[in-house]
Amino acid sequence: MTSKERLESSAEGRPLVGVTIDAVGLDREFSYSVPDELEGRLEAGAPVLVSVQGRKRRGWVTSFDAAPAPGRLLPISSLDDYPLPPDLFALCAAAARRYASSAVHFLKHARSAAHGLPSCLLGTSSGEDGFSMRYLRLSPCDSALEVVGGMVASTARSGRRSLVLLGTEIEAAAFAKGLAGRGLSVALLSRALPKYKREAVVEADCVVATRIGVFAPLARLGLIVVVDPEDKGHHNQGEPTWRSSVVAAERARLARIAAVMVSGYPSPESAQIAKVMKPRDESGCWPAVQVVELDGRPAALVTEELADWVRSLLPEAEPSSPVALLLNRKGKVNRYACRKCRAPVTCERCGALMAAGPPYAEPGKDAPAVPLHHYAFATETGRRGFDALFARGLLCPRCGLATPAACGNCKSTSIAPVSVGTGRIADELMATLGLEAFVADDTTPAGFTSASGLVVATEAALTRLSAAAGVAFVDFDQYHFSSSFAATNRIFRAWYKASVLIRAGTGGGDKPRLLLQTREPASQIVSRMVAGDPAGLLAADVAERRRLDLPPFSAVALLRTQGAQLYGSRLGQLAAQEGGRAQEAEIAPLSDDKLLVKARDHDALLACLALRRKVGIPAVVHVDPEEL
Repeated sequence: MTSKERLESSAEGRPLVGVTIDAVGLDREFSYSVPDELEGRLEAGAPVLVSVQGRKRRGWVTSFDAAPAPGRLLPISSLDDYPLPPDLFALCAAAARRYASSAVHFLKHARSAAHGLPSCLLGTSSGEDGFSMRYLRLSPCDSALEVVGGMVASTARSGRRSLVLLGTEIEAAAFAKGLAGRGLSVALLSRALPKYKREAVVEADCVVATRIGVFAPLARLGLIVVVDPEDKGHHNQGEPTWRSSVVAAERARLARIAAVMVSGYPSPESAQIAKVMKPRDESGCWPAVQVVELDGRPAALVTEELADWVRSLLPEAEPSSPVALLLNRKGKVNRYACRKCRAPVTCERCGALMAAGPPYAEPGKDAPAVPLHHYAFATETGRRGFDALFARGLLCPRCGLATPAACGNCKSTSIAPVSVGTGRIADELMATLGLEAFVADDTTPAGFTSASGLVVATEAALTRLSAAAGVAFVDFDQYHFSSSFAATNRIFRAWYKASVLIRAGTGGGDKPRLLLQTREPASQIVSRMVAGDPAGLLAADVAERRRLDLPPFSAVALLRTQGAQLYGSRLGQLAAQEGGRAQEAEIAPLSDDKLLVKARDHDALLACLALRRKVGIPAVVHVDPEEL
């Protein structure tokens, strides 16, 4: 008798359970018998080790009284080495339903979170006070660390633990250090914690983590706090797309504990989850705003008003508290149009707008100069002029195609810049003010300084600077004319972050320390910012979303697939045949590879998405996308 036959014979007559294997592609249950040593110890979500085709695999118990499978009945090998309480298994199942995905994704998150903490902190949540949900909107005068620290201390006095979630590991580490400085015992969730650290005995009033920490199986959990839930770090961008604030609210409801979101820029989605409350008076907390109307020349962003504003603030600037000019485009010039036919210069392969390419070798260096263009010029002066203007050629930011600077429509080489980047702004400031500006982007480390007290940067500077003498949005229309339905909330975020930096620097006062350059100076958004009315800005965003029937007043999902027209037609037919709530969803192809599914609520949306496996065409599903 083989070893497999002995295992199967020993499993006869034993209780059976259904086990989901740790493999997203399988997405089905397998039947296993329960050995004597595990009888009475298994519950829904119990992590186990099982044999699959002769190899040990991790899995989870997902059902009881499973149907036997002839010839494949094997016993469970053993329990795995981390706990997964029933309420956490229910959370993973709820998250899978909410985001039209497999529970395996979220169960894997739970295992990773459990392996990132000492075992002595793991266990079952405590829900003595019942479920509650709040959203605290901070002003620039408030400190998130102080507000959260007070809540954590209050929870610790009741003998329970708090879970604090932040967007990035850098922010989580800094926040944990700040809470520890307030006399609280803090544990920081780490990925792949060594085994000897997992076995260490520690005590923690608070566990600080990134978004994956929402699945951590913590003992005595009494409070979940999500700091800045609108930050991208709280949104899982891959499949499945999920938001830690939504999952945290569901966990608090299942465990019957309190959940609090803390931020200075709530979104309409958050305002629907919980009532937004302001913790203190904010009069005088928002800086005075100066608005500059651009005259319509796309490349002319260093205006006289901007130069005068910089000159007025430079005497108060310091290396650690500079004057910051923000523009979300890097490089010298990164968008072009043809002077002859007015068409934008696009990629011949994929149609994306072309940007400035990488520089070729300079004369006198190790390699001779190799220009990217292949045109024959009538005069040497014409060739030198072309090379001086387009020394770098053009490069497609989407597919990487390098081309000479020429119009793909009429083949003219008369190309004009229509938008500029941070490098060009720094060059113009050097010519105008005679000051060398420090250029920063998302690769610049946090806490950088500028010797001249002047910084030109992308929006990344809002999280890398600790203070600022003043902040200018060089081209505010980047937010104004965004196609994203979350554009207003992004403006709210940038306004709040800039105001916090100004408060940490030289403060407020009557002098305008926030400058906006825009072609729509009379817009409602700009008027709210000038008046220092964040509540009005949120109310206007909510009203606009309601008027246009956008989330949170509808539920949407974005599907990426080849042949979106055919996919949408088949999905619509299946929904009509199914009936019920599935047929309430609207299905509309957006392009050859994108499909929009929209419904009044998530129940109807998910009823429609549940039919996608019958379509027969693979698709990547993004529920609650940030952009369409």
